[in-house]
Amino acid sequence: MAKIYVLYKQTESMGGYVTKMGGYMNYNVGFIPGEYYDNRIEISKNNVTVLDEDLAKAWKFADSYSGTISVKFGTPINDDLQLLSSSEDNKVQYTLTDEDVALGILFNKTVMKKIIEDRFNEKLRELQLDASELERATWEVQRREASAYQADNSVSCSVLSTLALARSGSSGGMSSGSYFSGSLTVSQLATKVISKSDAYFTKLTGLLKEQQILGDIVDSCKTIADCHRVKHERFGVGMTALQQTEESISSSPATTKITF
Repeated sequence: MAKIYVLYKQTESMGGYVTKMGGYMNYNVGFIPGEYYDNRIEISKNNVTVLDEDLAKAWKFADSYSGTISVKFGTPINDDLQLLSSSEDNKVQYTLTDEDVALGILFNKTVMKKIIEDRFNEKLRELQLDASELERATWEVQRREASAYQADNSVSCSVLSTLALARSGSSGGMSSGSYFSGSLTVSQLATKVISKSDAYFTKLTGLLKEQQILGDIVDSCKTIADCHRVKHERFGVGMTALQQTEESISSSPATTKITF
């Protein structure tokens, strides 16, 4: 089986089965040898993005604002480009081809979109921190029953009826007078469910909007310089001093920070 190329966080545990090729913006690029792609590693259980071979190998072009990269013997870059044949050779400068530049741009975009995805997945989890997995598993049916009940209060609402009964202290077989006060009707619970659901989806929509705007900004990059400007302004990764000077950007890498 052929190698599988992956992009993953540097903090992601890959069980020692991934050979690292390089790193960029706190993410690694590596490959899984074909013989390891069995029960020893399951990609679906790791937070990785699978890449085409050409795109994975473009990690070495992603940071090249000048259009060249330095190549030394015994490095992964030389192993790939095969420019130097012995340690006695001096390092050389390699000039990116148009294809290299295009791949470098695409690699930048891929990493930035992966960062956006991971950041907003974390924001989603933060939204759900005050609910257990058990409760989250019933959200859809609670919302569906609440909407149906508000449209027609004669419909059967098995989940809401059970929850309302339990929260009114009439769960059956248990003396609950000291734990509950008053009663909660299905109508009241339906109103609570709709209100909380609306608030949740309002926040969710706000996050999705922000994520899509950031994705559009990344997609708009046409050059490696564009990519570096976006990662400088949005991702907290400083551009080169040369680009800062040429574009008259005053903030230094020490003052940049991720903005989302």
